[in-house]
Amino acid sequence: MTPDPWQGLDPETLTPDCRKLLNLALDAYLIGYTQVSEALTSLASKLNEPDGSARFGGIASEILARADGPDQDFETLLEPFGMTDLLSESVKPLSPGR
Repeated sequence: MTPDPWQGLDPETLTPDCRKLLNLALDAYLIGYTQVSEALTSLASKLNEPDGSARFGGIASEILARADGPDQDFETLLEPFGMTDLLSESVKPLSPGR
């Protein structure tokens, strides 16, 4: 049984980048890159949250651009982004003055 990265998400409310990340996550899962799939799904989920930050949007755009690049594979797709640390961060914006 394959996980459904779209589970619990309303496709009507997703941004284009969120949809692309989820499709990329499914592709990664189907060819055996489950950790990459989970990271992409988590990032897409953070983008879909009401308080999703511009930082997450920028990283998503960079990942999608890398995914479209020549000779890019799932093994190295997320290397420059430190996804473990990034996804543990809160999406809530910093308070004013910080």
